[in-house]
Amino acid sequence: MKLETIPGGILVFIDANIFIYHFTAASASCNQFLTRCSSGELHGMTSLPVLLEVAHRLMVVEAQQKRLVRPPNPAQKLARSPALVKKLSLYEEWTLAIPRMGIEVEEVSFADLMVSMNMRQKSGLLTLDALILAVMSRLKIPNLASADRAFSAVEGIKLFSPEDI
Repeated sequence: MKLETIPGGILVFIDANIFIYHFTAASASCNQFLTRCSSGELHGMTSLPVLLEVAHRLMVVEAQQKRLVRPPNPAQKLARSPALVKKLSLYEEWTLAIPRMGIEVEEVSFADLMVSMNMRQKSGLLTLDALILAVMSRLKIPNLASADRAFSAVEGIKLFSPEDI
């Protein structure tokens, strides 16, 4: 289903890629969706591990935009050069803007990790994606905003994706 079709007033868990596409201006659909969350029309929620993924990926994007690193392996190049990392700050502003948009950030527990391992075995999803499912399950959230089509095969999840990616 399209992000635009999410009915007002519902709770939606938000995956990292939605934020990445928003902050990199890659998707008008993601921008509009997060505007709906910010206005209170939708109740957006994410988790701390998702924020960490967003921060990491946006750090790499910022370094590439500033031409401090180039592919291949830009994250590896940053890891080897603390002096370059010290020149980056925009990714922090972007990441910290997420809770200011009214997006609730849920803590994750060891119990969530344990549940996610079982979900990973059943679904075949990668570690962080399975952790998203575990948190959604604990909070009884069926709605997920993500561009990751792997979630479409997960029973009980209503996946809402941007159409312009």
